[in-house]
Amino acid sequence: MGDTIVEMSRSAAQNFKDGMNSTVGTVKHGIADTIGQAGDVVRGVPNPIPSMKQNDGRAQSALSDLLEKQPLVLGAVAFRSAPQWREPFRSAARRESGPAS
Repeated sequence: MGDTIVEMSRSAAQNFKDGMNSTVGTVKHGIADTIGQAGDVVRGVPNPIPSMKQNDGRAQSALSDLLEKQPLVLGAVAFRSAPQWREPFRSAARRESGPAS
């Protein structure tokens, strides 16, 4: 009877080992497939850099054209973007307008 228990234990251990190997193999293949699919997705994404360079060139060209045709735009942008430059003009405008009624 002792030999039977030992044999049953060995058989159960071998079955457990085979089951674990099978499970590990299935998980390993699943991970490899997922990584392969992720790689396919990444390779399918277009490179954005050429498009960004093209758009940057367009923006520069549009700004150059605008400043060439409307040079006061640069002054308006600078005036609007720098509050410390506006204060002397505001103070002068307040002095010229007189007291508020």
